[in-house]
Amino acid sequence: MNETVTLSPSNVTLPESVKANAAAGVVFGEEARQNWKSFTAQSKISDRGMGLKFVAPTVVDGVSIAKLEKAEVDTMNEIWMNAVIVYVVGQNPTLTALKSFIMANWNLGNEPQMFKHEEGYFVVKMGSREASFNFHNEVLKVIPIWIKLPNLPLNCWSEDSLSRIGSLIGVPLYADECTSKALRVSFARILVEMDVTREVKKMVKIADPNGQTIVQPVLYDWLPAYCKKCNAWDIIVRLR
Repeated sequence: MNETVTLSPSNVTLPESVKANAAAGVVFGEEARQNWKSFTAQSKISDRGMGLKFVAPTVVDGVSIAKLEKAEVDTMNEIWMNAVIVYVVGQNPTLTALKSFIMANWNLGNEPQMFKHEEGYFVVKMGSREASFNFHNEVLKVIPIWIKLPNLPLNCWSEDSLSRIGSLIGVPLYADECTSKALRVSFARILVEMDVTREVKKMVKIADPNGQTIVQPVLYDWLPAYCKKCNAWDIIVRLR
């Protein structure tokens, strides 16, 4: 026979089994809350990441500035000193595929740490500075870079016109599919080999057959940080 619950305006009478279940639920709920409170208050720093703290900003001319400590920056520079930037043209390899290629061709001995940046390049962090070749001596100065030509008139989107425009910046290689097929008309996008040690052009001038001149903005998908003074790549990846 099923147990019944009798309700009245002044009180509520519950069967013993219902009371027991209710009590267990209260105990369980309180235990869960205490466990969660204990976990959030006492969990290890390694579980949550590094611990941070408030440091009062330095105020210069009324502007708050985060003044970094030289020792801290030098320490991080040393950590990333053994890293190089890898940019794969025309492909989007996985970390596993690129790591396999590096291990097969770079003769590093130890497997490097690898990180993929959202802008399409990789940071390869090696265990030491010893390698079978000298990165500083063999550093590339001419590399392919994707550029965008926003609001470029559609009558300038031919192969010949894009080649002429790209030649103002470097050696044009090819246009992407959306540009070639006019699937996107807000900007043309082309791959150009350019010398990153020279000044980067932000504007170029285009003369149409009628003699009118167009000042065309140039945007870059990504530019590597190159130090002209030391003639080497700056491998510190700056977050935007």
